[in-house]
Formats: sequence, structure tokens, C-alpha cells
Amino acid sequence: MRKGDITKQLIVTGALKTVEEIGLEALTFAPLAAQLGISKSGIFAHFRTREDLLKAVLERASQEFVDSVLIPAVKESRGLPRLRKIFQNWVDYYQHGRRRIFIYDGGAGSLRDFLRDIHYKWGQEIQRAIGQAIEEGDLSPGVCPEQLTFDLYGAVLSAHHYKHILRDEQAPAKAERTFELLLRAQVAT
Repeated sequence: MRKGDITKQLIVTGALKTVEEIGLEALTFAPLAAQLGISKSGIFAHFRTREDLLKAVLERASQEFVDSVLIPAVKESRGLPRLRKIFQNWVDYYQHGRRRIFIYDGGAGSLRDFLRDIHYKWGQEIQRAIGQAIEEGDLSPGVCPEQLTFDLYGAVLSAHHYKHILRDEQAPAKAERTFELLLRAQVAT
């Protein structure tokens, strides 16, 4: 890897850490440069705009999500075991990380559109897992993958809120109970 590529990766890593602590909207070049021990022009050499840097941060964070949540679940059998593993990984991802980066509403604009596309792709993967659970006979053929994905996302975000805002250490267990209740209503008979 070239030195410039290494520097770019270090910038993205530092920016991701900062964004997870203070949020996307608060990231600016000057404090980031000071934190990394480089000049603002050193950041500008790799990222022409703040938006370019934030997109690189979102791409990195998205890949970390895929690597932590989706890819390990593929090792499980198709159907309910895989869907259950995705959900467990997903809850764990938000519980043990500082993943405020994906809970963002920056209004209109290309950054919000970029983040929307990331969430859309994740949703498609979760819907695919639900579809496989239907194909395997684990879930009823009448299950709407889009609605169940919405419901699962709600449980994950609820767990995140309860753990990080309300300091409820039982949030992951509550999310798991919600998952089981959602499935119980949709299991094939």
C-alpha cells in the first residue's frame, strides 16, 4: 500500500472514530487534523470536501457493518437460523459500538441520499434472509419481508435507545424477546 493510501486510511479511521463520538454533522477538518497530528491541507490532499470525507467514513462504517453483522450470519443455515444470527449480530453491533453514525437525519442532500442507499442495501439483505426463511418453511408464506424488516429494525433501534440513552442493560434481552414475539406471529404452521 502506498504512503498516500495509508494516510488516507488513517484519516478515514480517525474521522470515523470522531463521528461515532460526536456525530456526522459535527465533524470538521481543523479539529480532526489536530487530533491526527497533520495539517488541514493534509486532509484536503485526500478529500477535497468535507462531504467527500464523510462519504468515505460512511463507506468504511458500512463495510464494518457488513463484516460484523451480515457476513458472519452466512455461516448459519439458510432460514430462521441465519435470520436469527443476523438479528443477534445487529443488536450486538449497536450495543457494543458507538454507531450513532447510522442514526442520522441530516436533512436533504447527497450525504443523506448516500446514507439512505446504504440502509436500503442492508434492508435488501435482511429481506433476502427473510425470503430464505419463507422458502425453507420456517416462516409463513404470507409474511411480508419488507414489513418484518421494518419491525426488526424497530427492535434494534429500540435496543440502541434503551441501552445508550436510558442505560438499560437489559435492552439486548428485550430486543431478543421482541424478535421471538415477531417470529412467533409469523412461523409457518
